[in-house]
Amino acid sequence: SFFFALDNGVGEINHDNSSYDEFISDFLFDKTIKKYTYNIKALHLFALKKDIEVNAAAGDAMLSAYVLNPSSSSYGEGRLLQEYLSLEAAENSSKNAFYAATLPSLYEKLNAVAQQNGQTALINDIELPLARVLAGMEYEGFEVDAKGIEQFGESLGSRIDEITAEIFELVGYEFNLNSPKQLGEALFVK
Repeated sequence: SFFFALDNGVGEINHDNSSYDEFISDFLFDKTIKKYTYNIKALHLFALKKDIEVNAAAGDAMLSAYVLNPSSSSYGEGRLLQEYLSLEAAENSSKNAFYAATLPSLYEKLNAVAQQNGQTALINDIELPLARVLAGMEYEGFEVDAKGIEQFGESLGSRIDEITAEIFELVGYEFNLNSPKQLGEALFVK
């Protein structure tokens, strides 16, 4: 299902609906409807897979929360709603519908904090456009030289073995290089 906030509630269209593809395409492409999302990169990726362009992406709660607190361990909808609006989804409710219904208020609060911090330009001019680029990169992927990477890994492994042997020879005995205690003894005690 695709949930979206309306002025008077929450709209939902199920992917089994015969009008789903047409509705989603028209909705996302429409430049007059501002889209406020929770994860704009995921929406861009979804749209790319359906050969649709997302227009009028006006804000993203997850990106805004990241800009406001880049060291947070989580940007989940539930945590953001608790932190910024002191709200929690009921156990028996449809969480997706609840998140869609609360997204406008959450975005409004995040945007107000971003404005106070002088971070709206960062969100609007860098992060939102970058999300589209990253979705495109994820969708297209890129070629790698698997054999070259494997060979490089082998050469690194050989070099590590050489350096390890040289260390053991200089110290005079073998020890666990990954043990800070044993390494400290080898460097400073013996």
